[in-house]
Amino acid sequence: MARQFHIDSSYADALANIGLKDFPSVMTTTIGTPVSVHKDRDAVRFQAEVQDQKRELFLKRTFHHPLIGLTRDIVFGRRPQARPIYEYKICKQLESAGIPAMKAIGYGEHRRWGLPSQAFVIVEAVPRRMSVQKAWQVQADGRPRLTLTQKRRLIRQGAKLISRLHRTNFRWPDLVSKHIMLDPPPSDNAQSQWQIYLIDLERIYIGQSEKSRQRDLLSLLKSMPPKALTRTDRLRFAISYWNVGKKTWTQQKTAIQADKLTKKIRRLRVV
Repeated sequence: MARQFHIDSSYADALANIGLKDFPSVMTTTIGTPVSVHKDRDAVRFQAEVQDQKRELFLKRTFHHPLIGLTRDIVFGRRPQARPIYEYKICKQLESAGIPAMKAIGYGEHRRWGLPSQAFVIVEAVPRRMSVQKAWQVQADGRPRLTLTQKRRLIRQGAKLISRLHRTNFRWPDLVSKHIMLDPPPSDNAQSQWQIYLIDLERIYIGQSEKSRQRDLLSLLKSMPPKALTRTDRLRFAISYWNVGKKTWTQQKTAIQADKLTKKIRRLRVV
């Protein structure tokens, strides 16, 4: 049997103060509010005082590694790995790449006979007011949540972030609008930028292809509310994604039409 336990030094004392001081205490704790509960895993939201500030954290635990996961890893020649450990590593790699996402602050794993048995990861919640999905929905009184200026700026920023994710060789089958969180700027002037963060990262993978890139973008478009994006919005997204905003219209058109995804969007009519 082998066991790993790590908490970032700046959080270790704060978590120890609420009883999370070793692997058994983390796996058996009942603190916080359950966010999701399944047969072999759960996710809990809780707070801790870190350096005199209240921080919102998430604890994700796996109590039994699914047999199908073990089998898949062995078939593809990979070292079997628990989902929380994988998420911790992905969070750190995204952080190194400068992609804003949840911050992983700790992990633990128990292995038996070389195979993962139990594991956990602790991540810090991102500043968030709403998801992209919610931002594009109309309010109860029928008015849109975003002004036209906010909407255009958010499309450009979001497209650049997704483009950076792909350029750094990540693919994300779970790229959907509810997994992109937003913190709006304090003012609506031209210099103000939205803070955009990615969450629920356990299905981000390293190594992408043209097909996986297209699937990611189609998944995002399909997840948007009905009729949320106009043709002009999709064009604005494409120009920012391909970083051709400063080129002539002819050059922009050539770059966009060269992308096979453009034809798929028209054919599927996903938006």
